[in-house]
Amino acid sequence: MITIRSYSISFIFLIAFLASDSEATLYFDDGEQHVVDYSVTGGVRVDWASPGRETELYVVHGAEIIDNHTGYGICVYENGIVSISGGFISQNVHSSEESTIFFSEGIIEGSLQASEHSEAYVSGGIIGRTLNAYGDGIVYLSGGKIGGIATFDNGKMFVTGGESGLDIVASNASTIVIYGTGFNYDYGDIGVSVGQLIGTLANGDRINNYFHINNDARIVLAIPEPVTLLLLGLGGLLLKKWN
Repeated sequence: MITIRSYSISFIFLIAFLASDSEATLYFDDGEQHVVDYSVTGGVRVDWASPGRETELYVVHGAEIIDNHTGYGICVYENGIVSISGGFISQNVHSSEESTIFFSEGIIEGSLQASEHSEAYVSGGIIGRTLNAYGDGIVYLSGGKIGGIATFDNGKMFVTGGESGLDIVASNASTIVIYGTGFNYDYGDIGVSVGQLIGTLANGDRINNYFHINNDARIVLAIPEPVTLLLLGLGGLLLKKWN
């Protein structure tokens, strides 16, 4: 009888825990626009309602997203759109399945990751860990402060600005293109697998970081002329999302 009660009580607590964890996750999947300017204890998930009905989420000043269970503060799927222009996110922010993330201000204590043909545009704010592109994800970095930069598994990253405190890593057939001037390497593919890159990025930020290249990956140094079109395209996309 004692054993049965013990198992029963344990089962009840397990159900309660799972229920509380599920209730803590905030889902937006109705194809509408939503604003988070409040505290969320748990993760946020953004998905589409149906083809052609993409859900848009705007994270602004006053937002605080704390997730202690999954490790992901925000996940966006299936052409969903997330724009972060303020607030604090305690864990990773992840995009996949052709979704889009815009990050211009605020703090992401974890990493920001773009995968599975999704795109991330980072123009400001603070990323405590790494900015990642992998699995055919694409990242455009034009400003902000981040821990480190890493691409792998066919990811691509285009860098025109920003400050990174850690190493730059490209691996597994991925590519990082860095626009700027005054580099200590010639334009084009960097011809060594390990070194220290010094120069000035297209927006005027200084770069002075160790880099690592392995497994058919590339770091490419490019002249800054194409940057104007890139930034204009980014500005147009941001304007379109807010209107």
